[in-house]
Amino acid sequence: MKFLKYLSLPLMLFTIQCSFTGSSEMSARDSLSAQSAQTEYVTIIDSVHPAYRDFLIGIDTLDPLSMSREETNAYLMKKSTELNALKASITANASDKRKAYFEGNDAITRFEDIKTKFYLFGLSNLPSEKKSTLEMGQLGFFSRSGAFNISKQLKDLFYTFPEDIQQSVQGKDTWALLTRLEPRIGENMRLFEQQLLIDTAGGSTSLKSIMDQPVPYKIIFFGASWCTACRIREHRLKTWHHLLDPDKVSIINISVDKTEKAWLKSVAEDELPWPSYLLPEYSKAAIYQHFKLDEGIPRVLLLDTDNNILFEHSDIRMIVSKLPFIRYEIRI
Repeated sequence: MKFLKYLSLPLMLFTIQCSFTGSSEMSARDSLSAQSAQTEYVTIIDSVHPAYRDFLIGIDTLDPLSMSREETNAYLMKKSTELNALKASITANASDKRKAYFEGNDAITRFEDIKTKFYLFGLSNLPSEKKSTLEMGQLGFFSRSGAFNISKQLKDLFYTFPEDIQQSVQGKDTWALLTRLEPRIGENMRLFEQQLLIDTAGGSTSLKSIMDQPVPYKIIFFGASWCTACRIREHRLKTWHHLLDPDKVSIINISVDKTEKAWLKSVAEDELPWPSYLLPEYSKAAIYQHFKLDEGIPRVLLLDTDNNILFEHSDIRMIVSKLPFIRYEIRI
C-alpha cells in the first residue's frame, strides 16, 4: 500500500474535526440537537479567496493512491513553494495589504489541511507490520500540533501499531502526548466566574458578569496578539459576524498577552466587533492552567445558556458549524 511517509508536516492543524465519545459530549450533542428543532437557519459559506481556489481544488482532488510516497511528497513540496509564491505576488499587488495577508494565510491553512488529510489517509491504510517508530514519531508530532482536535483519531491510529512499537520508548512518549489534553466538554465555566479580566478602558470585570448574558450560546475565544493563527481565525469570524444574531450568540475574546500595551495595540489594529479582555498575570490564573493554554492557542469554547461547555476546538469554523441555527458549508 502506498503511503505518505516523509510528508512535510504542518505547523498547526485547524480543520480536523473533534471526535469524542464520552457521555458528557453525548449530552452536549443532545442539547444542540434538541435546540435546533424548528429553527430558522442562516447559511454561512466558508470559501477561500477566488485567487487561490483553482490552486487548492487541483490538490484536494488528487488521488492519494495515484503516486508513490516519494512522488506525493515531492509534489506537495513543489505545490507548497508555488502557493507561497502566489501569496507573495497577490499581496504585493493588493491595495489592501492587511486583507491580502489574511486571505493568503487562509489559503495556506487550507493547504495544510489537505496535507494532513493525505498523511492520515496514508497512515490508516499502511499495514500494521509496516508501521515503524518513524511513523509513531510522526503520530506524536500530530498530537503536539493538533492537540485535542484530533486526539480520538490519533489514539485509534496508535492502537493499529504493532505491540512492540506501542511499548517502545517512542510509543510511550507518543501516548503521553496523546493523553496530555482531554476535552472539557460538559464542564461548567462557573468554576472560573470570579476570574477578573481587564477591559479596554483599563477597568476590571469578572468573567461571571460577561458570561451571564441572556443568550442561548456564548463563544469564548482565547488568543494573543503574538499568535498569528489566532488573529487569522478572528479575522475569519469577523467576516461572518453580521450573520450571527446577537440575541442568539455572544462572543468575547480573552487575551493571554504578557503586556497590556501589546494587547491594546492588537485590539486597535484588528477592530473586532465584539468585546476583548486581558487575562492579567495569565500564567498564574486557574483558568489558564485548567485549560492548559500553554499547550497552544487559539482555543475556542462554545457554551450554552447555563455556561456548560458544548464544544471545544482550535478552529473557529468548527465552533460556528455547531451553532444549531447556522447552516455551515465549506467550499474551496
